[in-house]
Amino acid sequence: MSNGRLFLKAAVTKNKDTRFGIVVSKQVAAKATDRNRIKRVLREAVKSCMPDVKDGYDVVLVALPGFAATSPKEATPQVAGIIKKSSLSKP
Repeated sequence: MSNGRLFLKAAVTKNKDTRFGIVVSKQVAAKATDRNRIKRVLREAVKSCMPDVKDGYDVVLVALPGFAATSPKEATPQVAGIIKKSSLSKP
């Protein structure tokens, strides 16, 4: 499931907890410091959306080339939108 510059892939697991993995490639940002900054921003955005996510999923969130959120406030609506679009949000 993609939403602009983010891609989400989810799989059902036997665990009751939902786990997120975040991937940012060199195509998104050449410098490691920039990739790590994007990961931190996305991690904070995911944390703010976690109460609305169903339990029992392993989720990978991939930043696609052109992703440019510099703060969790900018990234949170994008992450929340892709979670809703992928039917992972609680009713």
